[in-house]
Amino acid sequence: MIRYRIRIDVEFSGGVSRLGQIRTVAPNSEGVPSRVVAICCCPGVIAWRAKATPVAPYNASDVGGTLKVDGWETGVALPGVVPLDGSLLEAGGPDAGIWNKASGTGPGVATIPAGARVDEISAVANSVGTATIAIVSAELGALPVVDVSANSGFSTPPKNLIGPGSVTFGANTLEWFVSWREVL
Repeated sequence: MIRYRIRIDVEFSGGVSRLGQIRTVAPNSEGVPSRVVAICCCPGVIAWRAKATPVAPYNASDVGGTLKVDGWETGVALPGVVPLDGSLLEAGGPDAGIWNKASGTGPGVATIPAGARVDEISAVANSVGTATIAIVSAELGALPVVDVSANSGFSTPPKNLIGPGSVTFGANTLEWFVSWREVL
């Protein structure tokens, strides 16, 4: 049975904010196709935005259904997400799984988890010589090595680089930074 990650955002007059996210469990053995998986509360909300995405691995023929979001007026309550029916509130607060970053000084390796899209790779070379950046992706294979000249920097938003993979910063790297976000 397929599981979903559901992200709940709330819209206020001043913008949109992430309230939380849950990961559902498969429906019970009776196969009830309709169920409540979470109750959310956030005073002052103008609109709710919820996005359900299948959690891999899954059989594409199993994906389907409708996510319905109902709202109603309530008394004073604290904002939050309460998972129901065995669903799990993802650890790390409302931004869990949204942004992950790795940074370091000197040579090093950033391991990109499966299902994550790389947003940025950057490095600064020291004054001794050229630094190298080697990028390997399970989907794209080994990409051409990037050379960063001494006393200079390099930064790029790579296109379509999805984990699992790794970014290796070679000798003469003064500092490096990689950021990625989970893709569902």
